[in-house]
Amino acid sequence: MIAEPPSTGQAEARSGSGVVWRSVGLFVLLAYAISWTVEISLAALGVPFSVLATVAMFGPAAAALLTRWILGEGLSDMGLRISSTDSPDRWYAYAWIGTPIVLVAGLLLALATGGQHWDLLANFQHLLASQAPASKLRSLPPAGVLLAIEIAAALTVAPAINGFFAAGEELGWRGHLLIRLAPWGRLRAALAVGVVWGLWHAPLIVMFGYEYPGFPRLGPFFFCLFTVPVSVVLAWLRFRSGSVWPGALAHGALNAQGSLVLLALTPANPLITPPVGVLGIVPVAALAIWLVATGRLSGPSAMDVATPAAAASYSVPVSSRPGFFISLEGIDGAGKSTQGAALAGELSRAGHEVVTLRPSDTQLGDLVRGYLLQHQQVPVDPWTEALLFVAGRVQLLRERILPALAGGAVVIADRYADSTLAYQGAGRGLPQPALQWLHHEACRDVWPDLTFLLDLPRQTAEERQRSQQLPLDRFESAADAFHLAVQRGFAQLAEADPKRIVRVDSSRPPAVVFTEIRDVALRRLAEHGLSRPAGGGSPPG
Repeated sequence: MIAEPPSTGQAEARSGSGVVWRSVGLFVLLAYAISWTVEISLAALGVPFSVLATVAMFGPAAAALLTRWILGEGLSDMGLRISSTDSPDRWYAYAWIGTPIVLVAGLLLALATGGQHWDLLANFQHLLASQAPASKLRSLPPAGVLLAIEIAAALTVAPAINGFFAAGEELGWRGHLLIRLAPWGRLRAALAVGVVWGLWHAPLIVMFGYEYPGFPRLGPFFFCLFTVPVSVVLAWLRFRSGSVWPGALAHGALNAQGSLVLLALTPANPLITPPVGVLGIVPVAALAIWLVATGRLSGPSAMDVATPAAAASYSVPVSSRPGFFISLEGIDGAGKSTQGAALAGELSRAGHEVVTLRPSDTQLGDLVRGYLLQHQQVPVDPWTEALLFVAGRVQLLRERILPALAGGAVVIADRYADSTLAYQGAGRGLPQPALQWLHHEACRDVWPDLTFLLDLPRQTAEERQRSQQLPLDRFESAADAFHLAVQRGFAQLAEADPKRIVRVDSSRPPAVVFTEIRDVALRRLAEHGLSRPAGGGSPPG
């Protein structure tokens, strides 16, 4: 059936400019429920704080995996790859080197205000005395040597070790939640994640005095003041690297090195002292503001996040032009050509100038599709496949689509950029950020005003193709797993942008499908300012 008007769930998803609120809500509920249950249950059993807090760190990761499994979202946009094509080493360097710089800035600020004084060695000796009996202390190296080892470890191996545990949080907060909120705008998404992340720590702060001993009520609020700017910085790493691992390393460094900052200073009010008091918040907030003010958080990059669930944030329709752009998408055999021709005939009879296009309707496009579809024995790298399809689309856009729209025509395209995101992205496993960036740069970020996604079960599509008794091309002959991944990709795109992408059940008789497509198209054309035709057309038989 056609999802127009959008269902309640879809309308809620669209209300955030493409945010899939169902995925966001389910994840937050699970993340809080899993971690808080672990913390409260283990505390009741007398498990040490360090153990229960470490176990709870994996709650967000578990929530993200459960959410994606329940909703069938897949893992392709979680940022699991270790490296990126955009100077991968520098993002890890930023995380490794930048974290201690920010922490030292907070420490220096505390010393400059005069409220605290340097007392690292004395504090370390007191810590040793509280944790080991005097007999054992006499057998240990001098405290200065142990402290030097501690500092060296905190600056070298500890960030990576702690990063393993921090990944339990990063996979949830930045691997899932940030990406699902990205269509809302990167800054707003980062701020929202910061608040959710900060409040997630509330039981630890209230029950155990975590970070703010003696302040069970103010503690969660102040921790949110800390996690919000940190979230902006980690979001910058996530968006620009395309991976969660630089953020996990920075998070691990923060956990490993933050305790040294506390150890270096004389005791003071935890709401004020760095790293999580006001004096520690100031440097990281300054860094976050700088990233936003200089456009580093929101600026275009090949590694900016653009997933099926975030595609709506890039979906800039061409409705400012006189014409109207319609595309038809779906797996092979879904009936795109049949419905496109029927809709074109209906609109032409009503007096509209209609231009119907296929990807092969330029000389370059014909060469590209002819080679890629028919030469099945020639191995083609997925990137080569994607780049060639994008090249053909650029030519089609410049030669045919944009001129037709500028002349006021209704353009009906059999496939457009959504196919690349579904086939080469979801199907071939290419990174969605790079595919979106290609469309953004090469195709001027031009998207249809209206897209019909023709839904059809894979088995039915195969039966239709067999009935035609035609040779199968490279994609039609692909394994079922590929086609199922493509269908999931299309579904995620539609869920992310239900206003533009209208889902149609094309397993029904063609005449029924056409009637619904026609009604939606006529309504959208009228909303666009093009007169609604008076009569009905002849549906396909």
